[in-house]
Amino acid sequence: VYFVSPTGDDSSEGRSEAEPLRTLAEAVERVAMGAHVLTPTIRLAPGEYEHEGQLTLSHPVTLEGTSRDESIIRLQLTRNDAGLRVLAPNVTVRDLEVSVYLAESLSDGIHEGGRGEYGTGITLGEYLATETQVAVDGIVLERLRITRPNMAPQINYTAAALTMVGRVQNVEVEDIELFGNHSTALILHWGAHSTVAPAPQALADPAYDVIESYHPHSISVQRVRVERS
Repeated sequence: VYFVSPTGDDSSEGRSEAEPLRTLAEAVERVAMGAHVLTPTIRLAPGEYEHEGQLTLSHPVTLEGTSRDESIIRLQLTRNDAGLRVLAPNVTVRDLEVSVYLAESLSDGIHEGGRGEYGTGITLGEYLATETQVAVDGIVLERLRITRPNMAPQINYTAAALTMVGRVQNVEVEDIELFGNHSTALILHWGAHSTVAPAPQALADPAYDVIESYHPHSISVQRVRVERS
Protein backbone atom coordinates (compact mmCIF):
# COMPACT_ATOMS: atom_id res chain seq x y z
CA VAL A 1 0.00 0.00 0.00
CA TYR A 2 1.19 3.51 -0.87
CA PHE A 3 -0.28 6.21 1.36
CA VAL A 4 -0.81 9.76 0.08
CA SER A 5 -1.75 12.89 2.02
CA PRO A 6 -1.76 16.63 1.19
CA THR A 7 0.62 17.02 4.14
CA GLY A 8 2.95 14.21 3.00
CA ASP A 9 6.43 14.24 1.49
CA ASP A 10 7.31 12.73 -1.91
CA SER A 11 10.80 11.88 -0.63
CA SER A 12 9.39 9.55 2.02
CA GLU A 13 8.81 5.82 1.65
CA GLY A 14 5.06 6.36 1.52
CA ARG A 15 4.39 2.92 2.96
CA SER A 16 2.63 4.01 6.15
CA GLU A 17 0.02 6.53 7.24
CA ALA A 18 2.70 8.14 9.43
CA GLU A 19 5.00 8.80 6.43
CA PRO A 20 2.77 9.37 3.36
CA LEU A 21 3.66 10.69 -0.06
CA ARG A 22 2.34 14.14 -0.99
CA THR A 23 1.26 13.77 -4.63
CA LEU A 24 -0.79 11.24 -6.50
CA ALA A 25 1.64 11.48 -9.42
CA GLU A 26 4.49 10.21 -7.22
CA ALA A 27 2.37 7.30 -5.99
CA VAL A 28 1.46 6.34 -9.57
CA GLU A 29 5.15 6.44 -10.50
CA ARG A 30 6.05 4.20 -7.55
CA VAL A 31 3.44 1.68 -8.74
CA ALA A 32 4.90 1.76 -12.26
CA MET A 33 8.47 1.22 -10.99
CA GLY A 34 7.69 -1.58 -8.54
CA ALA A 35 7.80 -5.32 -9.13
CA HIS A 36 4.65 -6.17 -7.20
CA VAL A 37 3.53 -9.70 -6.39
CA LEU A 38 0.04 -8.48 -5.48
CA THR A 39 -1.90 -5.61 -7.03
CA PRO A 40 -0.76 -2.50 -5.11
CA THR A 41 -3.11 0.02 -3.52
CA ILE A 42 -2.82 3.82 -3.51
CA ARG A 43 -4.76 5.13 -0.52
CA LEU A 44 -5.67 8.82 -0.40
CA ALA A 45 -6.21 10.55 2.93
CA PRO A 46 -8.95 13.18 3.12
CA GLY A 47 -8.04 16.35 1.23
CA GLU A 48 -7.57 17.81 -2.24
CA TYR A 49 -4.97 16.59 -4.74
CA GLU A 50 -4.12 18.86 -7.67
CA HIS A 51 -2.57 17.56 -10.88
CA GLU A 52 -1.83 19.36 -14.16
CA GLY A 53 -2.46 17.24 -17.24
CA GLN A 54 -3.73 13.72 -17.75
CA LEU A 55 -3.15 11.19 -14.96
CA THR A 56 -2.59 7.74 -16.49
CA LEU A 57 -2.91 4.39 -14.71
CA SER A 58 -0.84 2.06 -16.90
CA HIS A 59 -0.37 -0.77 -14.37
CA PRO A 60 -2.79 -2.82 -12.26
CA VAL A 61 -3.66 -0.85 -9.13
CA THR A 62 -6.40 -0.04 -6.65
CA LEU A 63 -6.83 3.73 -6.23
CA GLU A 64 -9.04 4.52 -3.27
CA GLY A 65 -9.95 7.57 -1.24
CA THR A 66 -11.66 7.93 2.11
CA SER A 67 -14.97 8.82 0.47
CA ARG A 68 -16.12 10.88 -2.53
CA ASP A 69 -16.91 13.73 -0.13
CA GLU A 70 -13.47 13.73 1.46
CA SER A 71 -10.82 12.73 -1.12
CA ILE A 72 -10.85 14.96 -4.22
CA ILE A 73 -8.57 14.83 -7.26
CA ARG A 74 -8.52 18.17 -9.15
CA LEU A 75 -7.19 17.92 -12.71
CA GLN A 76 -6.35 20.89 -14.96
CA LEU A 77 -6.41 19.72 -18.58
CA THR A 78 -5.83 20.81 -22.16
CA ARG A 79 -7.98 19.84 -25.13
CA ASN A 80 -5.95 16.69 -25.89
CA ASP A 81 -6.12 15.31 -22.35
CA ALA A 82 -8.40 12.89 -20.65
CA GLY A 83 -8.61 13.34 -16.90
CA LEU A 84 -7.93 10.00 -15.25
CA ARG A 85 -7.11 7.49 -18.01
CA VAL A 86 -6.91 3.73 -17.40
CA LEU A 87 -4.69 1.77 -19.80
CA ALA A 88 -4.15 -1.42 -17.80
CA PRO A 89 -6.16 -4.46 -16.68
CA ASN A 90 -7.21 -5.09 -13.07
CA VAL A 91 -7.69 -1.49 -11.98
CA THR A 92 -10.14 -0.45 -9.26
CA VAL A 93 -11.01 3.20 -8.54
CA ARG A 94 -13.33 3.94 -5.63
CA ASP A 95 -14.40 6.34 -2.89
CA LEU A 96 -13.19 9.63 -4.36
CA GLU A 97 -14.17 12.61 -6.50
CA VAL A 98 -12.53 13.47 -9.82
CA SER A 99 -12.96 17.17 -10.65
CA VAL A 100 -11.82 18.30 -14.11
CA TYR A 101 -11.17 21.80 -15.42
CA LEU A 102 -10.43 22.49 -19.08
CA ALA A 103 -7.75 25.19 -19.16
CA GLU A 104 -8.38 26.36 -22.74
CA SER A 105 -11.40 27.12 -24.88
CA LEU A 106 -12.31 25.06 -27.94
CA SER A 107 -12.62 26.69 -31.34
CA ASP A 108 -15.39 24.25 -32.24
CA GLY A 109 -17.47 25.16 -29.18
CA ILE A 110 -19.53 22.30 -27.78
CA HIS A 111 -17.80 18.98 -28.36
CA GLU A 112 -19.16 15.60 -27.44
CA GLY A 113 -15.77 14.21 -26.40
CA GLY A 114 -16.87 10.72 -27.41
CA ARG A 115 -13.33 9.42 -27.83
CA GLY A 116 -12.32 10.24 -24.28
CA GLU A 117 -10.28 13.41 -24.62
CA TYR A 118 -11.23 17.11 -24.37
CA GLY A 119 -11.22 16.92 -20.60
CA THR A 120 -13.30 13.77 -20.10
CA GLY A 121 -13.36 12.91 -16.38
CA ILE A 122 -12.45 9.22 -16.50
CA THR A 123 -11.49 7.41 -19.72
CA LEU A 124 -11.03 3.65 -19.93
CA GLY A 125 -8.93 2.65 -22.95
CA GLU A 126 -7.82 4.66 -25.98
CA TYR A 127 -9.28 5.43 -29.36
CA LEU A 128 -6.34 4.93 -31.75
CA ALA A 129 -2.97 3.28 -31.10
CA THR A 130 -0.25 2.22 -33.55
CA GLU A 131 0.28 -1.04 -31.68
CA THR A 132 -2.17 -3.74 -30.59
CA GLN A 133 -4.06 -2.26 -27.66
CA VAL A 134 -3.65 -3.78 -24.22
CA ALA A 135 -6.96 -5.17 -22.98
CA VAL A 136 -8.38 -2.87 -20.31
CA ASP A 137 -10.00 -5.84 -18.61
CA GLY A 138 -11.44 -6.34 -15.14
CA ILE A 139 -12.11 -2.74 -14.14
CA VAL A 140 -14.17 -1.68 -11.11
CA LEU A 141 -15.42 1.90 -10.64
CA GLU A 142 -17.48 2.39 -7.50
CA ARG A 143 -18.70 5.13 -5.18
CA LEU A 144 -17.24 7.88 -7.36
CA ARG A 145 -18.20 11.44 -8.25
CA ILE A 146 -17.06 13.06 -11.50
CA THR A 147 -17.55 16.83 -11.58
CA ARG A 148 -16.79 19.76 -13.87
CA PRO A 149 -16.86 23.25 -12.35
CA ASN A 150 -18.58 26.15 -14.06
CA MET A 151 -16.39 27.73 -16.72
CA ALA A 152 -16.78 30.39 -19.39
CA PRO A 153 -19.76 29.68 -21.68
CA GLN A 154 -17.56 28.86 -24.68
CA ILE A 155 -15.94 25.93 -22.88
CA ASN A 156 -18.90 24.48 -21.03
CA TYR A 157 -20.20 21.04 -22.00
CA THR A 158 -17.01 20.02 -23.76
CA ALA A 159 -16.61 16.35 -22.91
CA ALA A 160 -18.18 13.29 -21.37
CA ALA A 161 -17.98 12.45 -17.69
CA LEU A 162 -17.07 8.79 -18.27
CA THR A 163 -15.93 7.20 -21.54
CA MET A 164 -15.04 3.59 -22.38
CA VAL A 165 -13.28 3.40 -25.73
CA GLY A 166 -11.45 0.70 -27.65
CA ARG A 167 -10.36 -2.61 -26.15
CA VAL A 168 -12.31 -2.38 -22.88
CA GLN A 169 -14.09 -5.37 -21.36
CA ASN A 170 -15.48 -6.78 -18.12
CA VAL A 171 -16.19 -3.49 -16.38
CA GLU A 172 -18.34 -2.99 -13.28
CA VAL A 173 -19.61 0.53 -12.59
CA GLU A 174 -21.73 1.03 -9.49
CA ASP A 175 -22.92 3.98 -7.43
CA ILE A 176 -21.42 6.92 -9.31
CA GLU A 177 -22.45 10.57 -9.52
CA LEU A 178 -21.84 12.54 -12.74
CA PHE A 179 -22.38 16.20 -11.91
CA GLY A 180 -21.99 19.40 -13.82
CA ASN A 181 -21.36 20.62 -17.38
CA HIS A 182 -20.56 17.38 -19.18
CA SER A 183 -21.79 17.13 -22.78
CA THR A 184 -22.68 13.48 -22.12
CA ALA A 185 -22.73 11.44 -18.94
CA LEU A 186 -21.51 8.07 -20.24
CA ILE A 187 -20.21 7.03 -23.68
CA LEU A 188 -19.06 3.68 -25.08
CA HIS A 189 -17.09 4.17 -28.32
CA TRP A 190 -15.18 1.89 -30.68
CA GLY A 191 -11.40 2.14 -31.06
CA ALA A 192 -8.67 0.66 -33.20
CA HIS A 193 -5.15 -0.55 -33.75
CA SER A 194 -4.41 1.87 -36.57
CA THR A 195 -1.64 3.02 -38.88
CA VAL A 196 -1.68 6.56 -37.45
CA ALA A 197 -2.28 7.82 -33.91
CA PRO A 198 -3.23 9.56 -31.72
CA ALA A 199 -6.73 10.84 -32.24
CA PRO A 200 -8.16 13.24 -33.15
CA GLN A 201 -5.30 14.47 -35.36
CA ALA A 202 -4.88 11.06 -37.02
CA LEU A 203 -8.31 11.20 -38.64
CA ALA A 204 -7.12 13.94 -41.02
CA ASP A 205 -3.99 12.02 -42.06
CA PRO A 206 -4.24 10.45 -45.56
CA ALA A 207 -2.28 7.42 -44.27
CA TYR A 208 -4.82 6.65 -41.55
CA ASP A 209 -6.21 3.11 -41.76
CA VAL A 210 -7.66 0.59 -39.30
CA ILE A 211 -5.72 -2.64 -38.72
CA GLU A 212 -7.93 -4.10 -35.99
CA SER A 213 -11.20 -2.76 -34.58
CA TYR A 214 -12.20 -2.95 -30.91
CA HIS A 215 -15.56 -2.49 -29.21
CA PRO A 216 -16.23 -2.23 -25.43
CA HIS A 217 -18.23 -5.20 -24.16
CA SER A 218 -19.36 -6.98 -20.99
CA ILE A 219 -20.10 -3.72 -19.20
CA SER A 220 -22.31 -3.50 -16.09
CA VAL A 221 -23.54 -0.05 -15.02
CA GLN A 222 -25.77 0.34 -11.95
CA ARG A 223 -26.94 3.19 -9.73
CA VAL A 224 -25.88 6.28 -11.69
CA ARG A 225 -26.99 9.79 -10.73
CA VAL A 226 -26.67 12.47 -13.42
CA GLU A 227 -27.08 16.26 -13.14
CA ARG A 228 -26.53 18.91 -15.86
CA SER A 229 -25.26 16.55 -18.55
